[in-house]
Order: sequence, then structure tokens, then C-alpha cells
Amino acid sequence: RKKGGRCRRKVDFARSYVVDDSVFRRLEPFIDIPKIDLNTADSAAFETLPGIGPFFAAKMVSYRGELGGYSYSEQLMDIWHFDREKFDGLKDLVTIRTETCRPYPLWELDDPQLLTASVSLYSADGLTLIDRTIPFTFGFREFESRGKDLYLNGLPIHLRALHCEAGTSIGVECSAEPEAAEMLRRMRQYGFNFLINAHYNFSFGAMNYLEGLLRAAEKNGFLMSFSLPHLNQFGWKLDDLSVRNRFTWMTRSIIRKVANNPAVVMYAMNHNSCGYYGDQNPLKIDGKYRRETDEDTEFPLPGNRRNQASHAEKIVKSIDPTRLVYHHESGNLGDLHSVNIYLNWAPLQERSDWMKHWAANGVKPVFFVEWGLPHISSWSSYRGPAFIWRTKAFQSLWATEYAAAELGEDAYRQASVFGGDAIAHEQKLWETKQPFAWSELNKPVSKYPFYHQVMAKYATDNWRSHRTFGVSAMLPWDQGALWKTPKNVNPKAIVNDLSVLKQPGLFPDRMNAMPSQFIYGKTAPEGWEPTALGEAFLRWNQDTCAFIGGADEDYTLNSVTDKTHSYRQGETIRKTIVLINDTRKTRVVTVDWRCQSIRKSFKAKLKPGTVATYPISCTVGDSGLETHTFGSRIMITAKFDNGDVWKDQFDFQTLPPLDKLLEGFSAWIYDPKGLTTKYRQEISMLELKPLEADATVDFEQIK
Repeated sequence: RKKGGRCRRKVDFARSYVVDDSVFRRLEPFIDIPKIDLNTADSAAFETLPGIGPFFAAKMVSYRGELGGYSYSEQLMDIWHFDREKFDGLKDLVTIRTETCRPYPLWELDDPQLLTASVSLYSADGLTLIDRTIPFTFGFREFESRGKDLYLNGLPIHLRALHCEAGTSIGVECSAEPEAAEMLRRMRQYGFNFLINAHYNFSFGAMNYLEGLLRAAEKNGFLMSFSLPHLNQFGWKLDDLSVRNRFTWMTRSIIRKVANNPAVVMYAMNHNSCGYYGDQNPLKIDGKYRRETDEDTEFPLPGNRRNQASHAEKIVKSIDPTRLVYHHESGNLGDLHSVNIYLNWAPLQERSDWMKHWAANGVKPVFFVEWGLPHISSWSSYRGPAFIWRTKAFQSLWATEYAAAELGEDAYRQASVFGGDAIAHEQKLWETKQPFAWSELNKPVSKYPFYHQVMAKYATDNWRSHRTFGVSAMLPWDQGALWKTPKNVNPKAIVNDLSVLKQPGLFPDRMNAMPSQFIYGKTAPEGWEPTALGEAFLRWNQDTCAFIGGADEDYTLNSVTDKTHSYRQGETIRKTIVLINDTRKTRVVTVDWRCQSIRKSFKAKLKPGTVATYPISCTVGDSGLETHTFGSRIMITAKFDNGDVWKDQFDFQTLPPLDKLLEGFSAWIYDPKGLTTKYRQEISMLELKPLEADATVDFEQIK
């Protein structure tokens, strides 16, 4: 060592002429020559490595600064002229300790970190650049399912999605990157963080320029699914080897376009082709239920769509195993239970309770790829059996009747003012004496104010209930009803416009009319206003949420949707404060709640992607609560540390004692078998007087 020699490796010590082999073998376990840490060493330390002089030592330090730290030692070969031979001469002398390794930044919704890479090809001596690829961007992120939940970069995430026309034949206006970025900004304004593409069938011409949307999504931290070829374009014949090869070739080609895009987290396939009767059944939405006709086979089964779809999915995952795959509206097939769930004519409360079974027993994520708000077809008198959008029938517009179930007399008052055009329109259709399509009849529905009011009432209760139960992903259908279209917006189609052919740039010579929606941002946002439904989504679809839910004696999650609102003196009022944090950071929430003279507050800390419930209670007649009054109210204010402030209130009635409430009242009942009478007498103090079938009753005497 005094003569300038160095022991870089253990074997160097054995080369000393004073150390024979037996001595070296005894000492070897105790010899410790520290390796040089690439992330902490200075240029002087690097110069001690074989083949490294001042030039390369300086380059190693400089490149470390560009990277923000080495992640693996092979990155040294990215340095100009640092070839494989030089690396092999020192690779066992360097290390990167875990605590000094700075991994590449993760791509996140609120911090979409992107990296750029290119590949260079040099001559064998490393001196001549032969070729270099065009630089491409990519990002690191992890998206996976664990049980019934979805995770992004190790944190739970819930997808609130919209249907997107960008990249389709009618979405040209928002397909370029600047317009697509503005579309995503407007989606996010209403609380959405995910989109699905509208090219369901993947037929020729349905899918156009997508690069603008893809770039905007990755740069702006917006998640999306990406549609892959539909098997109906291949005749559902994957059992034919030539067809299977053609499908594989096309799928591989398309996946290459998005392979490095971190915004694309799932593939969508075979839209609206693999569903089954009962796929909306709440007791079968859990990932456990399996249809008897579903068969796992080594080869695709002719004529079995679900089996063919499963094999198509296997092909996709053989090409890209890193992304989840779902089949749009297929029930329990693929990585998610995916369903069009309109629940036409289902009551509001039943809809809010729909996901209780899944929340308690689910083992697979669920995606409401189309959720009825309720859907516009709920306003028709037609009840099947054929699919309402594909059949013609004699039907009526039951708009007022449907709205009255939620709005009462106000629905009929609105009908008297706004219903004239609807009645005249329906009458003209009936006068043809021919069955007519629902699409011909439903146009006047949106003219009624109650159209948006009813959907807003449903959405307010259903949406927050689904979020409380942790539904993995959901998309509201009829999304155009969220906004009032400005008068100056009049979408027009372009048909064979050849005047633009000799102009520089990209101009469509043919384009279908663009849907009139706020998100498709070719018009200034100031001209758009939310409808009552849009206001509901501005309130209940944001990253954070807080409201007053129901409760039972044990404050179980299932009781959150309870609406009990009538209480008597001495009875305990039990409610739940529900807090939702779907941001990507832990949040501290300050909650104040009060009920008349009661004032209380508390602080809560919520991890990302979680729901927390906090019980509250008070006793009617105690703590300053007045009795025999109507219109009492519980109010909360929840302040999140990101600046979000949410308020909610729950109105309840305080009733007098039961004996005083029934004083002077009488009731008559027609009950030949006596079953109802027996049941009512068990739960009520009110005397029931039997009524014969042919009896005459003076209703003026009944209070």
C-alpha cells in the first residue's frame, strides 16, 4: 500500500507475497473493503476506481446531479464513452445503498411527473453515433386491484368517470391536445378524475386522432381506460386460428400506442356484448357469483361470447400484463364487475341501498360504466319486454306522474305551465296510428324544470351513498343534463367541406355535430351554467365530502342510508357524520355540529381514499331540545385542511307523546281475514274498527 498499491477487492490482499493461501482463507471472512456509494462519493473517490480519471469522475458527479441520484449502477453507461468494458472493470466496486437511492418520481393525479427517454446506437468503439430514437415520454405509476378496491401508487382510489367523445368521429373539436386539456380541466371542476372513450364498437372510422387526448391526460394527471378491438369486428370467432392471429396483431399494434402512457390504467373491451340477466342484482354483485354457463377452457368455444371474451382478455394480458381489463357491461367477467345499471323505476331509497351487499361481501372491484340518474327512459309508460331504445311501441310520456313521486303537487303545477308542447307532440305521434320510438317521444322531457330537479334529488342521495359504501368506479349517464346549453351554442355538422383542403394544418372535411356539453370546451366556460343536477355534482362529486347520515343503535355502516326523521319526547336521535377523503393526501377535518342549543366539535384525520363515520346523538326533551315542535334541525360544518368547506343539515320532527297524538282519532279497516288488524294492534295504540264490504261510511266523522 505504501508503494501505491490498492486493495480494491479481497483477492487483491491475497496477491501480497507475504500472505499465503491458507492465511488468506482464514482472514477472508474478516476482510471488509467498503464499496463506493455512487450517490454519496465525490469525484476524488471516483478517481480511485480502475479506469476512472478526472474526466469520467467529473462526468459521474455531473450525471448524478441530472438524474437526482442513481437508481442502478448500469446508468453509468449512459455517460458518453462510458462503455461496457469500463463498467465491467468497476461494477463490483460500487454500490447504491437503499437509503441513498432516489427512485424515479411517481406519476400522480396532483403531480403528474413525466420522464423523457431515447435510445442511442453507437459503433463498437463507442465513438460514432449511428442512430438515435425519437424521444418519448413515460411515467412510473402502479395501478392495481386488491380485493374489491382499486389502488394507485399504493393508495386507495375511487374513480368518478365521464363518457368522452374525444377521438371519435363527433369529437374532433376536442381531440387536439390544447382542447383536450381544457376538457379535462372542466371535467375536474365537477369532481371527475377518470374518463372512458366513446368508441364502443371499435368499428372502422369510429376511432380517429387520439394522440392529443393521450398527451393531455398524461400531462394533466387524468386517468382513463382505453378501448381495444371489439370481438364483434372479428365475428366472435377466436376459435379460428387465422382470426385469432389477426386479433392479436391488431391488439398488439394498438397497445403499443399507449404502452408508456401512465394515464391509461385499464383496457376496455367488448362493450355491451357479454352481460346477462341479473348482472344488476345487488346480491350477485360481489365478484363471487359465477354463471353456470361460464366455462374455462384451453381454447375459445364457438358461439360462447363470454368464453371468447375471456380468451381475448388472455391475449391482451400476454401483451401487456400491467393493466387491468374489463368488459364494458359484462357483470362478473374480467378484473372488474362491470355493469350498465339504470334501475329504471326503482325507488330512490332502494337505489341508495343497492351496494350494501357488495360493501360487506365484495371481493372484486365494481364499475358502474353507465349509471342511470335516473335514465331518461324512466319517464316513459313503456315497460318492455323489448329494449326501449330498439323498439317502436304505443307509449305515453309519464313525466308528471314520475316526477310527482318525489316532488308531489309541484310536479303538476309545473306540468300546467310547461306541459302544453309535450302533450301536443305526443298527440301527433298517436295520430299516425303507428308505433313510434321512445327517441321520438322523449324530446320535450327536458323542457320541464322537474326533469333536472328529480335527477338532482336522486343523485344527491344515491351518489353520496355509493361513495360511502366505497364503490370502486361509477359513471353517470345522461351527463349532458348537468349543464344548461348557452343560446349561442349550436352544434353543426361538416359535410364534405372541400374548401379547407389547400389550407395548412389539420382541418376536417367531414364531421358530425359535436354534443352540446360544457366539458367540450370550444365555447367560453362563462356562458355555461349548471342545472340542478349539475349543482348536485358540484356538491357531492368532489374529492372531499361530508354529510349527515342515518344510524341504528350500533351505528353500523348499513344504517347510513336510514332516513328516520320523526321522534317523540325522551327518544334518542342517532345520526352519523360521514367524512370522505378521496384526495391523494392525508387530511385533517374540523367538524362542528349542533342541534338547537347543543354545540359540539371534533377533529378527524383521514388517510387518502378513506371514509370515516362518527356517531352523534341527543335525546329529545334533554339538553335544551324543545318538545312538541316541528322543523327541528341538525347542522354540521366540516372544514378540510385543503380549504374545502362542506355544510349539511337534517330536518326532523319532534312529536308529542303517542297517547296525546292519537287523542280523538279513530280508524276503520276492511280486513276480512283479520291479518292486518292483528299486525296493526301489535304496533299501534290506535283502535281499529272493522268495516264490512257493503258498509256505508261517513268519512266526515273520521279524523
